Amino acid sequence: MNTLIVGGEGGIGGAMINSLEGNKAGGVNYATSRRIKTSPQKTTTKWITLDLASKRSIHAATDQLKETCSTLDLVVFASGYLHGENGNPEKSIKDIESSSMIHSYLVNTIGPIIFFQNCLPLIKSAKRPLVIFLSAQVGSIEDNRTGGWYSYRMAKAALNMAVKSLALECSRMQNQPTVVAVHPGTTTTKLSQPFLKHRKVTPRGPIDTASAILELAQEITPADSGKFFKTSGETIPW
Repeated sequence: MNTLIVGGEGGIGGAMINSLEGNKAGGVNYATSRRIKTSPQKTTTKWITLDLASKRSIHAATDQLKETCSTLDLVVFASGYLHGENGNPEKSIKDIESSSMIHSYLVNTIGPIIFFQNCLPLIKSAKRPLVIFLSAQVGSIEDNRTGGWYSYRMAKAALNMAVKSLALECSRMQNQPTVVAVHPGTTTTKLSQPFLKHRKVTPRGPIDTASAILELAQEITPADSGKFFKTSGETIPW
């Protein structure tokens, strides 16, 4: 089984790669990173450089993938942007800045969808492909009870809509790829670290979250395509 982890340099993505390295089921593991990485001889992971905010980088990465791979059985988009040099979560409408919002959309929504588009031939070549987009519960419109975090919420809500549309389109394809959104739950990673101080519930570590996602992946069926899951298997309202 060939697996691709988009965002392999992140906490959850990296933990998923480590877990997959111990899988002796065969196939090749691919992963992307914004920084150039090499594959140590003792591992099966093949690294591809990717910047989801750059269309040119997306095309170069997918071209490289197509040169060495004929099918993708499992694709997990574990990438995301919440805070950093391109902006931080907005507490109020007065904090919104267009360039920060655009960057959030590029990394959280547009980049992953364009990458999916370019990899579709590889996905359609698999017998029973599964594509998981790591979303966020804060992207649920119905579940929004506090407001704020405009750019991140909006980008993830847009990603959720894309997942639903992709699932409907894929259901009409011959091999019917399964496409779902998954909320990984609050995890101790660089993405969430600045926002964990006042949480009442202790967040999970990346290894536990990665294991939960991979276990969920084994339970998902084509009938689940187009759904928004917690790692427990419970669905989240859009």
